[in-house]
Amino acid sequence: MLSRFAGSRQRGSRRGNARRGLAGLGLAVLGALALSFSSAQAALISVGSLTDFNAAIGAAPTSVDLFGTDIPGGLSITFESGVVSTLSGGLLTDAAQDNQVIGGQFVGEVDGDGANAPMTLTWTFPVPIIGFGLDVAELNRLDARIEGSSQSFDVGTVAGGRSGFFGLVDTMASFTQVHFFIDNNDFRNDQFTGDNLIFASAASAQVLPEPGTLALLGFGLVGLLVMSGAGSGVLRRRRL
Repeated sequence: MLSRFAGSRQRGSRRGNARRGLAGLGLAVLGALALSFSSAQAALISVGSLTDFNAAIGAAPTSVDLFGTDIPGGLSITFESGVVSTLSGGLLTDAAQDNQVIGGQFVGEVDGDGANAPMTLTWTFPVPIIGFGLDVAELNRLDARIEGSSQSFDVGTVAGGRSGFFGLVDTMASFTQVHFFIDNNDFRNDQFTGDNLIFASAASAQVLPEPGTLALLGFGLVGLLVMSGAGSGVLRRRRL
């Protein structure tokens, strides 16, 4: 009798440990789910220094364009790094001055209503990326946003004034384009310069689990926990 009682206690202890382990795993997955949802809400960030940019992209490989070779201006030009710079909307007759590489830097210009310059300058990267940044100067009123996003960033605010570093990073979803423009129906135009362009390829970037995948895993573990508890109760009732 004593032996059977001791064996029952051991089996009960093992079942209890298994349930506690399953419960802990379920809570961990649900915690990761909450963190994933939180990260997804704040995936796109702006960075105002090269140090912050490198910290944000992690181990993702980078490419750099120093604008060392002059490129005659036009509606569309291609940098040495393979980035294609294209003007659209508004006044396009002065494209040669509004989109060019000269004197070791990029020179671009956009206008809020398109009366005096193009309305949008778009950079298309040669590969999907998770972030880009560059040194900007001579800013007046320039905004930027990545493709597929409605969130725009004031370049001067991020850079800390009329010159500085400006970058955007999105580790949750890669992108291939960034648009420069003047937001809020501002009728002023802005000619700016850029140098030391850096962009991080998405090829080796860490991919975070999709919230939906974590949700299924978490709910499945919770279901197993419930079923385990119910099954244990049935066994206890049968023994009684």
